[in-house]
Amino acid sequence: MIGRHHSSAQKARGAAVLTIASLIGGVAPSSAAGESPGYGFLPAAVVNQSFGTTDCILGALSNRLNVADALNRALCTSPEVRQAWATTKVNAAQFDIAQEARWPTITAVVTDGLDRASSVTPSETAYNSDVKYTAPSLKLTFDFVVYDFGVISAKALSAREALESAMAMQSESLRTIMITVLGDYYDAVDAQDQWKSDQDLVIRSKSLVDVATARYKGGGALIIDMLQAQSDFEQAEIKEATDRGKWNTSRGTLSNDIGVVVDAKYDIDDSISVAGAATLDLPIDRILSIAEEHSAKLQADEADIKEAMADMLVEERTGLPTLSLQANLTAGRDLYSPVSAYAINQTPGNTYSHDRYVGLQLTIPITTFAQRRQHIHEAGAKVIARQTTRETDAKKLALEVWTDYSNVQSAREVLEASDRMVEVATEYAEVTDGRYFGGAGAISDAISAQHALEDARLKRATAIAELGDARLNLLVAVGQLDDAAARQTR
Repeated sequence: MIGRHHSSAQKARGAAVLTIASLIGGVAPSSAAGESPGYGFLPAAVVNQSFGTTDCILGALSNRLNVADALNRALCTSPEVRQAWATTKVNAAQFDIAQEARWPTITAVVTDGLDRASSVTPSETAYNSDVKYTAPSLKLTFDFVVYDFGVISAKALSAREALESAMAMQSESLRTIMITVLGDYYDAVDAQDQWKSDQDLVIRSKSLVDVATARYKGGGALIIDMLQAQSDFEQAEIKEATDRGKWNTSRGTLSNDIGVVVDAKYDIDDSISVAGAATLDLPIDRILSIAEEHSAKLQADEADIKEAMADMLVEERTGLPTLSLQANLTAGRDLYSPVSAYAINQTPGNTYSHDRYVGLQLTIPITTFAQRRQHIHEAGAKVIARQTTRETDAKKLALEVWTDYSNVQSAREVLEASDRMVEVATEYAEVTDGRYFGGAGAISDAISAQHALEDARLKRATAIAELGDARLNLLVAVGQLDDAAARQTR
């Protein structure tokens, strides 16, 4: 949630940086402000760089990347974040301009020039004339709108709400980037774990080939056993190569997100908590309420509605009279500098002038009623459109939260079941391998057990990725993604 400004754009900008710094930098805003903990694992350097105050300095890329580090790097290097900050600065400048319209306007005009007039009479040189003339002057003008039926105030309110919307969208840009990075991160987790499972399957399949070949050569097995083991080994290698390509692609996508070269080499931390943060155990209606309260997008929509209402107020009152206080002060001199003797006699003397004026001016716009009414209707339609957008975004948010909430619940159960499945499949594979290696079992049983273990591991890898992604997406939505939640492990 973005802090509210009170009397100036400087306060508004300061509130934006301070509040978001609190949310992201680990300093919780005061409870009196109605804020809640936010993305506490992000360092202050990320915040400062994201909002244009300092350069972001990151250390060397770790050999094992965790989700918090991935988010840090993504937000630190994202051009979208800097673009959002630039938009906020533009709106802050516009708010300053709107605020300044409340104050008097004072202008000063200084003029000066040189005019030289000469005439020559060849037959009567005594009448030749040459005169230099200057007329310096100073004019001060004072103009102050005494009463305009609230037009200036409405324009200032519109600019203020535009700034509020920009600040909220700045926070929303962080959320959008985080959601994207989380999705790519857990896609890479899934691809990595599947590839590692493939590597183990290749090793197990090669062991079966070696045993089946030895038994065939020793006369203890049929050639079909050896060929079946070799065929299964080749299939395992093909799958390992395919999934290795998927893993490299997923890691390259994540590398692009976090601002490192796409061919960077690192492993990804796939540890995750089954229990999750306490927030995830709240009733869904409470989670939806928290998410709506902390949604930067909805805050931006509400600011957009207020901006549109202020614009409609401007249209309603623009055609009304304006009363202004005006004052003028003018001072000038007419200076003559004759050069010739005849000009001295004919040139007037220097003159000095002063002019003062103070008065009230009533300005009455002459516009058609139909034109004003049309502008008011257009402004009213804009209010309705933005209210509709807010309702649509609220529905989208509710669906996103509900989807993540449901995915968290189901992924927890799937992960717990897949853990048990991996345990059983591992024991099954060890027993069948032991029997076949000891000469008592069939190779088809050993191959079947290996594939059952591979399937269990793949299901577990997918469950880890789905739980991690849904869990952190949900925590982002409710503004509760802190360091403990991001780094919590099983």
